[in-house]
Amino acid sequence: MREVTEVWPSVAAAALAAALYVATANNSAGGGDSGELLSVAWDFGVAHPPGYPLWVMLTWVMGTLWPEWGMYLVSPLAGGVCVGFVHAAVLLATGSHAAAVLAAGAQAVAPANWQWSTTSEVFALNNACCAVLLYCGTRYIIVPYRRSSTLLWTAFATAVALGNQHTCVVFIVPSAALVLTHYVAVSDGFDTEKLVVLGFSAAVFLVAFFLLYLQLFASTAFNTSVHVWGAAFDLQGVVTHMLRREYGTFSLAQQTADYAQVDFWGSLMDWSVHTVQQLPVAVLALSALGLFVPIDLTAPAAGGDAPGTTASSGKGSRKGKPKPRPAVRLGQRHPDRDRFTLTSLQVLLLTCLASYLTFFGVLGNLPLGTELFRSVQERFWLQPFLIIAVASGLGVAKAVTVSRGRLAATRFSWLPLEQVALTAATVWIAASAVGQYSMQDRRGRTWVEDFGADVLRPLKPGAVLFTKGDIVTNSVRYAQTVRGVRPDVVNVDIEMLRSEWYVPRLKAVYGDAVDLPGPKYSPKGGFVAEQLISANIGKRGVYLAYDFHEKDRGWRKSYTPVPTGIADELLPTAVVEKWPTAVHKATVAAVRRCYPGAIERNWNASAPSDPAPREAWDKVVSGDYWASLYRAGQYLADKSALLTQRGQPKRAAEAAETAGDVLAHVFNHGGNHTTPYVRALASRTLAAVLLPKLNAPQPGGDEALAALAKLPVAALREFVRVAADLPAKIPAADVASAQRQLAALPSTFTSVDS
Repeated sequence: MREVTEVWPSVAAAALAAALYVATANNSAGGGDSGELLSVAWDFGVAHPPGYPLWVMLTWVMGTLWPEWGMYLVSPLAGGVCVGFVHAAVLLATGSHAAAVLAAGAQAVAPANWQWSTTSEVFALNNACCAVLLYCGTRYIIVPYRRSSTLLWTAFATAVALGNQHTCVVFIVPSAALVLTHYVAVSDGFDTEKLVVLGFSAAVFLVAFFLLYLQLFASTAFNTSVHVWGAAFDLQGVVTHMLRREYGTFSLAQQTADYAQVDFWGSLMDWSVHTVQQLPVAVLALSALGLFVPIDLTAPAAGGDAPGTTASSGKGSRKGKPKPRPAVRLGQRHPDRDRFTLTSLQVLLLTCLASYLTFFGVLGNLPLGTELFRSVQERFWLQPFLIIAVASGLGVAKAVTVSRGRLAATRFSWLPLEQVALTAATVWIAASAVGQYSMQDRRGRTWVEDFGADVLRPLKPGAVLFTKGDIVTNSVRYAQTVRGVRPDVVNVDIEMLRSEWYVPRLKAVYGDAVDLPGPKYSPKGGFVAEQLISANIGKRGVYLAYDFHEKDRGWRKSYTPVPTGIADELLPTAVVEKWPTAVHKATVAAVRRCYPGAIERNWNASAPSDPAPREAWDKVVSGDYWASLYRAGQYLADKSALLTQRGQPKRAAEAAETAGDVLAHVFNHGGNHTTPYVRALASRTLAAVLLPKLNAPQPGGDEALAALAKLPVAALREFVRVAADLPAKIPAADVASAQRQLAALPSTFTSVDS
């Protein structure tokens, strides 16, 4: 049978893509939600809304079967499945192996698809589910005599897809509307058999959907892990979690002032630019051809039946055995493809694409002006790219058909256009894969894992660590849960602490290891940061990375964050103010000890052979390292100013010198790996703390000059320039004096320029 003979090319395409992805997959956590999802899967817990039960269960099974690598294979294998079904859909629609290969290749080697097929996240699995749905839609259109069985498989595939990421619903709703309307009202009318098929399909969908989301209830009720998000103890809790009500059902992020702006046309333009960056112009042109130009492949294959003779949609085709159809050989077109069915497929693809872009253009609330938020949004542009890939295959089939017709009456009629197109597609795919391989190779990229370990390493035994922000919280979760780093530390997520279900979960898991003075973290009906710190300080080490709620600042009157690494230790201010300078300098030394596993290996300018961060989340991690080092320098700079006010110039000079060393390191070696604001703050601090001392007769002026002289002259000029913009802090006379003394610095200080 033709259906069997066409399976193996698609299986081969899936296997090749999966092999490519497995060979370049990251066997550690990536940025974003990767650390959280892997930790949840490790404990068979519940992820953030909507819970992603399909991904959690698959990853847990793979991790159980193969503890070392299994969890990290879900995305590569899902990416391969996606490519295979793209190939199958185009081959079924066109009968052209060249068209199918190009479409599968476009899906496989597009940079964004490759990236997320090698990262442990939910997006590759979502792509696979959506590719299956597109194949089902194609099969419904192209193989009319099997529409009833196709509907049953589609119902099951729909439930499975909704068990992962809910953006697939933007494909499901318009597709279901088109297909069901045709099935009920157009195709031979409505009868009892169709009613039975629809009822059975609905039952298949509901049962599969219920079984998947039963995981939320089971894990919430019986799992004793801390990695259980939400309160899915009953049907209402499951529905609340599934519909993402705590985020806003139709929003990418929680509804706040920062994430409230929607720019439809700007979002559409950003998607267009992103798509152009993924594929060559020629492939995009074929996609446009496949989407918008009516396709006519009515000429029968050699030795085949006339169009439509084997694909009757009448009732007789359901009662009698369908007539066997010839297999599609290389270069042939299948007789069942006619203008009507292929145009229907184009309508289906365009409807899905338009629905998706409209949905995210209207409801997407992430500000795309920053690289990080843009990278978050780009993950959701993987789904519409499936349409572009399938359409490129339709475009190849159209181009080959038109070219064959125009060359038929010329001396070039002998050209095997199908084989030429297949060869060209194969060469492009191979060249693109080879060209991107080193960039897409994520093996051994443990930056996020190292970051979590570096956060935990300096903490006291049995400490409690309050974290705020995806990257620090998720990296710590992953390091503790999956890698077993510092399991004695209690990690408390400040954002989740604002939910009433989180406090009971913490108490059940940690018991007396952490004290929580109320039902939730909230000024209304709960507790504030000062109460939380007071309940724990003195009993155990208390650390913070990076801050409590921006409106909760009362704790800073009683407690001081002391740099001890990436996280700060919270101590009573009265105790910290009595510390000698040596203790303050020791805290900065502790900060620097965090970096052998990260900055010195991966990001230090003195080690250019090591890979630099090239993805948005990696840059966030890098920026957080440098920001923590800046905070340590700023901490000592503040102490220097305080000691100066108290009439202790020698100690002030010691603190200022160390601050200068630390901030100079940030400025000189942070480079492009740190965020610009850190460099700007470092330069402002040096200008404010050190430059005035150049003209100061009190003790400490020489030490300050020595600290300043360690910097490259270009950095000094930048500090002087910044100082000139701070007249309220540095008098103009001091700035002028600093400029004169800068010009008079010994040549040994000015010979090295940044």
